[in-house]
Amino acid sequence: MPEYFMSKDEMLFIYLHDGPDFVLKSYKYDPYCNFIHGLGYNLVILNYPFCPGQGGSTDLNYVKNSIDRLISKYKNFKIILIGESYGGYLASLLSNYKKFDKIIILSGFISLNYQFIFSSERTWLRSYIGSNDDFYGIIKSNCIKNKIYFIQGEKDVECPIEQFFALKNVQNVKLLVLKEISHKENDGIKLNKVLSTLKNIIVK
Repeated sequence: MPEYFMSKDEMLFIYLHDGPDFVLKSYKYDPYCNFIHGLGYNLVILNYPFCPGQGGSTDLNYVKNSIDRLISKYKNFKIILIGESYGGYLASLLSNYKKFDKIIILSGFISLNYQFIFSSERTWLRSYIGSNDDFYGIIKSNCIKNKIYFIQGEKDVECPIEQFFALKNVQNVKLLVLKEISHKENDGIKLNKVLSTLKNIIVK
């Protein structure tokens, strides 16, 4: 079930967390959710069904259906989709879905083939997702319908930066590479650097 944290603002953030094998019940337990909530925006956290072997397609269908219901419920709201890590992968697959003001991806991945070979998380990822689409397929079919921002750490070994080099001249895509940043920074100066970058994108 989605977790709702609503204010009076008419901008709604839909957050896809890194999961997939846990439930995020509160914004307090995630630095990015906590930051968005602290700025006073509406926030809905989507959790996943968790279905090893076909996780990618099952989770994506669940997320799509949930987003459709949210958009129907909040028709006059600007919708910003944010995904982190695995949630970023799912968010990238929705870039052909013209429903959002913008999409922001934090430490995500866009190539399953690359992840299956080079990611430090390749073993569980292969067993969980199985065969599925990725953002490269959307690029090749020229189907990006939203402005999409990727915030990636230069030192991320879980979602290595090299897979993003193909995005250099892709329309509607902006890649922001943060030096000295790894996969998920939880506190201190490095986290603040990521949050500052996130805020700059939100207010554009």
